[in-house]
Amino acid sequence: MDFFALPDVFQREMMQFVTMKDRLRLRLTSHAFSKLVAKTNAGYSKDRCAMEEPMFDHKKLPCEDTVSVYIGGAKFHCVPRTEEGFERILCLRSLLFRGIALESFTFEQLDDSIPFAFIRKLINHVKIRNIHLSVNTGLQLEHALQLIADYKQSTVTIDLWFRPEMHKLLSIPPMNKMKIALHNESLWSLDSLFKLLAAQPNLNLVEPVQDITLPNLVKVLQVLSADDRPRRVRFRARNETFELVAVSELQGACLEFRYRRCFVELKHVDWTGDRENVGVHISNCEGR
Repeated sequence: MDFFALPDVFQREMMQFVTMKDRLRLRLTSHAFSKLVAKTNAGYSKDRCAMEEPMFDHKKLPCEDTVSVYIGGAKFHCVPRTEEGFERILCLRSLLFRGIALESFTFEQLDDSIPFAFIRKLINHVKIRNIHLSVNTGLQLEHALQLIADYKQSTVTIDLWFRPEMHKLLSIPPMNKMKIALHNESLWSLDSLFKLLAAQPNLNLVEPVQDITLPNLVKVLQVLSADDRPRRVRFRARNETFELVAVSELQGACLEFRYRRCFVELKHVDWTGDRENVGVHISNCEGR
């Protein structure tokens, strides 16, 4: 049977079920198949789209000033961080498919050396189910907000490794999960905690929150209890906040209890006084 005698709609439909490896093989069979592979969608793939720092090349030598690119099962290693290197990847991508549906996309850069224009072209005509954003600078946050606006139907999580100004933090739409980790000695104010709670349904603050008292903790529980959505919040508070009476010499204990519709975990409770902060994990009933 002559495959190309089939109606165009049948050809396109069948090509959605061809794996990335087979698309590569088909390109080599004939010029007609090469054109067909390039102009058709690749269907759904459980594979990811990501850019990572490569550790070694095939000779076990460090790959300096390069990046590895993964998209839909296609892998490109030691790509030079140059305009020519990025354009080469876009050219190779265009030969493999027009569009594709992927399980996940990870946007993670330690610096701003990968042009955002390249990233947008790389995921053009790509449907993405889950997006994870790892943001280190203000410029990366601006780019992340553009991706969030482009993929409103995707499930998005974001890790912030710096502290933007509060108005910029509050401009981020509700995420499936937001984590802010500064890895320094700074603290979050109680006012900042409540503002972020109002903006984000799933919040994880790695640095401690100051001025947390038992009455303030009850206010946090009331906020989550009153919300019908699944809610989670994690933060750290001073060990002395909870005025716990020592009943044993155990260190790093975990206490669990319920308040209204909330499930509360106090992690790393230290009755000996050696540990400064307690991990507070709260979820409402739906979030548990």
